[in-house]
Amino acid sequence: MIIVICVVIACIIVIIISLIVYSSRKRAQRRKQQERNLGVSHKTNSYW
Repeated sequence: MIIVICVVIACIIVIIISLIVYSSRKRAQRRKQQERNLGVSHKTNSYW
C-alpha cells in the first residue's frame, strides 16, 4: 500500500511540474512573438 501511495504522489508531482513548464514555455513564446512584432514594426518604420 505504501508503494502505491508513493507512486501516486510521484505521478501528481510530475504532472504539476509539467504544467508549470508548459505554462512558462507559453509565456516565453508570447514574449518572443511580441519581440518579433516589435522588430518588424521597427524595420518598417526605418524603411519609411
